[in-house]
Amino acid sequence: MFLAGVKLDTTLIRGIKRKFAITTATLFVLPICFTFLASFKLGLGKHLIPQEADIRRGLTAYSSTQPNPMTLNDTEGYIKEIKRIGKQQRACFLMFISLALSLTSFPMVLYKVTKLKIIGTEPGRLALSAAVISELVGWVALAALISWWQLHLVAPLYLTCWAILWIVFCLVAVRPAIRWLQRRTPSTEQLTNRYVGLVMVGVAAGGLVNEIVGMHAAFGTFVLGLAFPAGPLAAVLVDRSEEFLTNFMYRFYFITIGFTLDFGSTGGRIGRTNGSKNEGLVLMIVILVAMACKLLCGLIVAVSFWMPAKDGLTLGILLLINGPLNYYVLKVAFAKKVFNRVEYLAFLLGITLTTAIASPIVAVILCQSKRRVVYRRRNLQRSKHDSELRMVACVHNCRNVPSIITLLETSNPTKQSPIFLYVLQLIELVGRASSMLIVHNQQSSRNGRFSQQNIAAPHRGQQQTELINASFENYEQHSGGVSIQFLTTISLYATMHEDISTIAEDRHAALIVLPFHMAIGVSGELEMVNPAIRTINLNVLTKAPCSVAIFVDRGLATTTNFVVEARNLSINVALLFIGGPDDRDALAYTWRMADHPGVNLIVLRFIPGDNITSSVAGTMTQKEFAELAEADRQLDEDFIAEFRLQNSGNESVVYAEQVVSDSEETVAAIRSIKDCDLFVIGRAHGRSSICTVGLEEWSEYTELGVLGDFLISSDSGMDASVLVIQQYTGSGLGSEFSTTVPRSYGMQIIEFIQYASRKWWNNIFQPNSEENRRTFR
Repeated sequence: MFLAGVKLDTTLIRGIKRKFAITTATLFVLPICFTFLASFKLGLGKHLIPQEADIRRGLTAYSSTQPNPMTLNDTEGYIKEIKRIGKQQRACFLMFISLALSLTSFPMVLYKVTKLKIIGTEPGRLALSAAVISELVGWVALAALISWWQLHLVAPLYLTCWAILWIVFCLVAVRPAIRWLQRRTPSTEQLTNRYVGLVMVGVAAGGLVNEIVGMHAAFGTFVLGLAFPAGPLAAVLVDRSEEFLTNFMYRFYFITIGFTLDFGSTGGRIGRTNGSKNEGLVLMIVILVAMACKLLCGLIVAVSFWMPAKDGLTLGILLLINGPLNYYVLKVAFAKKVFNRVEYLAFLLGITLTTAIASPIVAVILCQSKRRVVYRRRNLQRSKHDSELRMVACVHNCRNVPSIITLLETSNPTKQSPIFLYVLQLIELVGRASSMLIVHNQQSSRNGRFSQQNIAAPHRGQQQTELINASFENYEQHSGGVSIQFLTTISLYATMHEDISTIAEDRHAALIVLPFHMAIGVSGELEMVNPAIRTINLNVLTKAPCSVAIFVDRGLATTTNFVVEARNLSINVALLFIGGPDDRDALAYTWRMADHPGVNLIVLRFIPGDNITSSVAGTMTQKEFAELAEADRQLDEDFIAEFRLQNSGNESVVYAEQVVSDSEETVAAIRSIKDCDLFVIGRAHGRSSICTVGLEEWSEYTELGVLGDFLISSDSGMDASVLVIQQYTGSGLGSEFSTTVPRSYGMQIIEFIQYASRKWWNNIFQPNSEENRRTFR
């Protein structure tokens, strides 16, 4: 609970103002009221109010054993008092039910909106605001209900006053103290275990104090987390403890909840011994009413603020996600004998199934309603060498900048063939849970403000951002054919590829350039920079909406002064061409380079020496692959012929063909290339050729392909930089197959069903959306 409070970026809900009040009242109060009313009308808890005849019989039996029997007035007074206590306990019983079914778990909602990357959207922010209030009020209400059930009538007022006092204490005393501590240790490197341990002891002490006064420890620690100021200390706390707590302790808590389920103990009985025979059906109706009320409240909020119905539905389903608070309410109610085992089992299964259903439904809604950007130039082969080229270049730090700029200059940006470059700085999200995208050279929106609280080392992160931005701006001023837009994404490494793909699709990019996860070290060999970078690269290769290039920099930027004398570039580039869509994209990229006066290009094409041309490491049949290979061969010949024809008079371009019969001859031909600064190759993922047979066994980095992995290995004897390109060959609106593969009727039917369902969804939930007004480019 403390980490959930620390990770919440309060700026997300601080500016909601009127929406915050109305949404909280609607999403928090209404479900409780409707669930309470439904439970009351359906007769739940009537067994807690004893019948008057039963009370009189008991009092008569009691009076017969006493020397001074009770008078008539005393009997009537006792009957009224017992009935009053019964009504009070029934109200408490119904409130337990309402809280367990209506409260929204903040940690679970926070996890879900972060994973789905909707934390900055309207439904995500409104769901978080309602969940925060639900969490704060829920723990106070739980403590008050426990006292109320035990007939301590003054305790609820006392606990409410303590909750207000604790919140004020955390804001006035704890928050300034942590800020003073962070000022003493401005950098992350100076945060030793002593400071982290001091905070952890403070968290435990805060939970203990709340337990002593009668409040639950979760409330105290959650408020501490909300009051915890952003900065390097918060980032270190999350970084050092979240993995263990999330992957072990948090899941172990739910395992212990499962241990309490005992289906055999009910003995097949549905109702109480003295309760309704249809109690099981009534409990099910109450659970469904609570679910329907949350969905209805989400739609009410959407209608009130002119939001799309899809956002209202998403908001309502997010409120169905339950977590530790809901389970703890049920556990306490069962321990205090408020619920019997049947009721406990029914409610526990109800909130568990509700959460299990809600998560995939939200994902499906977001997937169906995702805007699809339609454009044709999704790969380099379709982007003519003498036309504009849109690229997304990803950088992690200042070390990636010089090589990216040199590669950009090598791509020959001119006014006739301009390059629109979108520089995307990738920063890991640590310390807060609000991932964001910042467009630096445009006026940032309210959700796109550069917030240093999201970076582990804020001062160093800000410095790197400014240096990267300044370097690209300086290059743009000295180059006539480049337009650069600088962006920063702050996200989790596990979902960062989604940001990259979204930006590439929104900007109609034809190529994404990714830095390799290894770089030149002091010894001159490639050394690991960050293993998470490789995960990002593999995810982008799988889900990118355009072609992808992985750039292994081995000192390419030292070949020229790329800012002052950009046109004095002198670089030797070698293209290794075996065949296939990836190699054609690599040839299309070097085609642009060939027009640069400072680039010397060698195109070395490998031709198999026998009739066995290639094989597929996949699930295709021999007949299907024969058709594919023939189509690929024809496309290769046509593209090579056009390249040679248009570069026949270019003395800086050398074309050569090498007949090879095995990988040894291929390696020998590659080693014969001298003084090469940059190798450009196709990844050729999922395919193999006799030119590379044998090299696959030694391949370590699949993202580089067989030849790319060989070129960066110490066995190759090469020290040149390597650019590995994978062509986008996926189907979709506005794109074509670069390789002609016959599609079956089944594939066409599936595509038609997907298209029809998408149109149906948009017409109902987004009748006036931009997607329905968009025209194909």
